[in-house]
Order: sequence, then C-alpha cells, then structure tokens
Amino acid sequence: MVFTVLDSEDGMELKNWFRLKGISTRSVTRLKYYGSIMLNGKSVTVREKIATGDIIELHFADDEKSATPEALPLSILYEDSSVLVLDKPPQMPTHPSKKLQSGTLANAFAYYMQNKGNPHSFRPINRLDRGTSGLVVAALDPLSAGKLSGRVDKRYICVCHGEIAENGTIDAPIALEKVSKIKRCISHDGQRAVTHFKRLFTNGHISVAEVSLETGRTHQIRVHFANMGNALIGDTLYGEPDEIIDRQALHCISVSFVHSITNEQISVKGELPSDIIHLLKENNAIDLLNSLK
Repeated sequence: MVFTVLDSEDGMELKNWFRLKGISTRSVTRLKYYGSIMLNGKSVTVREKIATGDIIELHFADDEKSATPEALPLSILYEDSSVLVLDKPPQMPTHPSKKLQSGTLANAFAYYMQNKGNPHSFRPINRLDRGTSGLVVAALDPLSAGKLSGRVDKRYICVCHGEIAENGTIDAPIALEKVSKIKRCISHDGQRAVTHFKRLFTNGHISVAEVSLETGRTHQIRVHFANMGNALIGDTLYGEPDEIIDRQALHCISVSFVHSITNEQISVKGELPSDIIHLLKENNAIDLLNSLK
C-alpha cells in the first residue's frame, strides 16, 4: 500500500500518522514484526518524521491461510487495489470447510488473484450462507479488513410466506439451538439481533421485503422471519421445501462502505439471480422486478 504525505501531515512522526489514518495498533505491530514500513524506499521505524511529498509504503506479510485456486466462474462488480465486491451465486459456500475444500467463493477468488500475478488471502468482510446469494466485500490486506469490519451496510431482498407489515423492526436475541450445531433460535440468553424490513410487495400468499441489519448474527434474517410466522420461501432449515426455488429466497442486493484508504463512499448494487426472478414472476410481481432493475 502506497501513500503520499500531504501538506497537513508535514513534520509528523509515523506513529502519529498511523493514528491519523485510523490504522490500528494491531496493524502497526503486524507491519513492524511481519512486514515492513518504508519511507522513500528505506525501511524505517514509527518514530521517523515525515515531510510533504514523502512516499510511505506498507508491506503486509500475508499470513492468512489461502484456499486452493480453482477455475470457477467469478462475478466481480467492483475492484481496486484494496477491496473487491463479488457476486456470490446460490449454493456456493463462501469458505472451504473440513468436509468441503473446493467449489467455494474463496477457491474462485484465489484462482482469479493468482492469474493476475497478485495472490492475496481471501478476507471476506461479510459472509453469506451457502444458499444465500449476493454481494460479498473482500479486503485485499489486513489494514483494509480491519477498517471495514463491521462497517459495511448491506441491503437484502427476501421472499417470505404470508403477508407481513409494511415496515417494521425485529429485536429478538438469537442463540444456537442446544440440540443442533447449525440451527439457531430466539432465546432470552442469546445475542442481541436487530433486523429492519420494508415490504415491497405482497399478494397475500407471499411478501417481498428489503431488509437491513443492525447486527450480523448467523441466520439472522431467516430466524427472525420464521419467528414472525413468515419463514423465507425455500428455507428447509426454518421452514419447508418449495417447488419453485431450491434454497432460501434471500439475496444481498447492495453494499455500501467508506473506502479504507481513500475515505470515498463506495456503493455497489447487483441484480436478482434467475431463481428469485422466476419465483417473483410466478407470483405476478412483474412491476416489482422492473422497479428493482
């Protein structure tokens, strides 16, 4: 990562410059012991003073475990030297697991970066369930990962059973079910979970909602809607199978965040996947589909 010292930063010690840029103490420590801090091409300590026009280079050691590169389709909606926004298809896991080491978004990412001659570890800021589709923000370095963590605004489109209110907030704690390693439930001793929703369409049998989250609990939207009596269509874990769609009808359609380096507001919007489009067409939600384009 390369920076040019501004007039307003002239005469600062690097340790104060790091603080000004919002670079955490942990990141600075990683640079000192596992990477390097370069000023005008020379290795320096954080006590070095900087001057207008100086070039600061931060070299991070990539100590994260990388997935095996695999030639898989990868849709990239935004890319720069610090962050990518990927569009994950349904039924693709975000990360490898002990039982599944291939076919994941991380494998596709590793292949893409390897072909660019610029391999990076996969650092997703938000993670989607295997059956959930949509946008995933991936940082390309530890600094960006730290600055973006918990600071990405995500908007989802979901399709649920029944008719829901025009808008609302669900504030109900979520915990892991005692008899399951996967399934979550509403529990007074769970972690606080807050979901906001706005109804976009209903025909009495189904409803379509735009959803935003204050918290990011596992299966949060799925658990909250099921608890209202409006399980997501196709969600076999919290509801029942559906003839039209073979997974939960949930898609992260947009993300926005303040860029970790430039401080620019970045907003990226994707499109609905074909299976959700088909589901909405079957329920005569053509006008809604047109409005979401």
